[in-house]
Amino acid sequence: EDVSTVVTNGQGGFFRMQGLTFHPDGDTLFIADDNGRGDKGMMAVAYLLRSRHFNSANPYVYDRCSYSCAVHPTSKSVYYNTYFKAAIMKAKAQFNEQTQQWESKQLFNVIENDREGWSSSLVFHPEGKYLYVVGLESVLRCDYNNGELQPPYKVAGELFTSGYKDGMGSDARFSSPCQGVFVKNKDYVNAGKEDVYDFYLCDAGNHCIRKITPEGAVSTYAGRGTASADGKVDGYIDGDLRTEARFLEPTGIAYDEDNGTFYIADRGNKRIRFIAIE
Repeated sequence: EDVSTVVTNGQGGFFRMQGLTFHPDGDTLFIADDNGRGDKGMMAVAYLLRSRHFNSANPYVYDRCSYSCAVHPTSKSVYYNTYFKAAIMKAKAQFNEQTQQWESKQLFNVIENDREGWSSSLVFHPEGKYLYVVGLESVLRCDYNNGELQPPYKVAGELFTSGYKDGMGSDARFSSPCQGVFVKNKDYVNAGKEDVYDFYLCDAGNHCIRKITPEGAVSTYAGRGTASADGKVDGYIDGDLRTEARFLEPTGIAYDEDNGTFYIADRGNKRIRFIAIE
């Protein structure tokens, strides 16, 4: 396999590229940009086209700095977040008669008061039932009802409270949770459950991959192998998922359903790791 550069910060007019996601048609790639601005004068979300080999970025949304974008699998609406109170925005949701342009609509803030939302990640359930907001030391859920996202409620962890603990819902603790991915569980399908997807996410500060069931039970899936004499659980070790494997600040995860393989962006180790489900 060859590695090639598709687009750079300079080529696309990006300041700091963050999360990316594909449109359900597979032909359009959206990229959120942390443009470092507090106004709407710079591009916050760009789109790239497969027909142009993804090497030309076009502005899709001008807004404040953004970290993640997600496309609803059936309505095809594009959503993104901002730094400011971690607001959830819907792209091109309302028409401005004065400017004759479609503009974004702010649906709600994820956090209130004067706290700001660093780098939360948005992930839609494969069937579009809800959106997960991953970050701020927690996982929040926005249900999708009556054609629109609803305000969030907590699924796991505690806002702005870091730690490491497996458990149910609010009892669990994360440290800088990042990107996640939904994976179909065949046991749930066979049992006739309404929601048949588990959610796997990178817990960067805890150097591991966590798993959340539809009911909100959090467990450690991979990483934090048996601690060394100095108590360290991070590093670079391949091997058994729970007794040997170690990561160093993993931040990205993808799943290939066809061959049952996870791909992990292990940032601290500057590697792409993979986990094959046998």
